[in-house]
Amino acid sequence: MSSALVGSIQRQRGLWKPGFVVWLGLGGLLCSATPTGANPLATLHQSFQEGIYGVNVRPSFFLTYDHDESATEPAEHYDTSLFDDIILTLGDVGRTFMASTDGYSDLDGFAERLTNGVDELFGVGSKIRVGLGGGSGISFWSESEFFASFLPPGAVDFSGHLIDEVTLTLDALTLDTPGSDPNGDGLWTDITAEITVTVIPEPGTLLLLGLGGLALMRRR
Repeated sequence: MSSALVGSIQRQRGLWKPGFVVWLGLGGLLCSATPTGANPLATLHQSFQEGIYGVNVRPSFFLTYDHDESATEPAEHYDTSLFDDIILTLGDVGRTFMASTDGYSDLDGFAERLTNGVDELFGVGSKIRVGLGGGSGISFWSESEFFASFLPPGAVDFSGHLIDEVTLTLDALTLDTPGSDPNGDGLWTDITAEITVTVIPEPGTLLLLGLGGLALMRRR
């Protein structure tokens, strides 16, 4: 498989919206509220350009974290990937796939790492299936680099937020057979794709209590 992941991330600036922030008392209460229908914490675009030997290919694009080498069980190294089991077709262009807290169990571990305050390696990858085989490729960035345009000063991830959904939208997909046909036998497919990744916080209010502070919030 030709691994030609385009590593550039187009970040839309200004979409990190913490809602309103209120300080009460000395070191008191920080209230960061995100209303229902919350604005995304981050919206990013990724492009792929790949080629693989074979025809009738079945692509997937996914989000993942670097393997947790400290995990005691091997399975725990791989439990933080999203969307890698979704095989895409040309008919899926324009479709949005959602991982939510309402039934996508893989989101729990993923969201935990996205909000744990540790600057971990975050990856965007592809898995191209051909017959019983295929290939895959992943590009990694530190979270603080990947989400740089959406994080407040000093933050390395979305610590302090509860993640409700992560979505992946297939914006474009081209499967060109035989494409560039580097072997000259017609058994080759060039793949180009564009996806949009969105991280959506949980609607509601997150209260962070500071030392020595008391506050009373009343609904008017």
